Amino acid sequence: MKSKSKQIIWISLVLITSAVFFQHSVVAQNSNNLPLKIGYVNANEVVSNAPQAKIALEELNQKYSPREAELIDMQSELRKLEEQLTNPEGNNLTEAEISQIRSEARAIDRELERASADLNEDYNFDRNRRLEELQALISEVILTMAREENFDLIVQSPVVWASPRIDVTGDILERLEELSKK
Repeated sequence: MKSKSKQIIWISLVLITSAVFFQHSVVAQNSNNLPLKIGYVNANEVVSNAPQAKIALEELNQKYSPREAELIDMQSELRKLEEQLTNPEGNNLTEAEISQIRSEARAIDRELERASADLNEDYNFDRNRRLEELQALISEVILTMAREENFDLIVQSPVVWASPRIDVTGDILERLEELSKK
């Protein structure tokens, strides 16, 4: 009998809990019995579409494009040397010249690998630093908006689901746009 009573109590609790969670009329309230003001921010959208992100990307491309051009020139030079080595008889090259070309090709290849690794490291370091600065700015904008508009809670993606009614992503992007114009 006790086992059956426990089952009935358990089933009742599950049903009551389910009813509470799935009712649309349940409204969360704070300690002052006022409705909570909740917002949602799609962080990926903000980082992707913030004008500051676009500006930072342009600056990075300008800063690193000369070094990328140097790498492209080195690759071109390496290809020319490799083409000379693919048909040494047709080029009438001596063994000494072939050896010299191979040596040059190895030196350029090593330099190309080193320069490429340095460029990637520098670019990634710079990009990550700028991304951290952007994330700090976005957090500051979100906090400012939360305080000014009396939000009780703002959540950031990833979340399982958020109603479009509480999505404030566009508002954050507008504020970032205003800041970028200053």
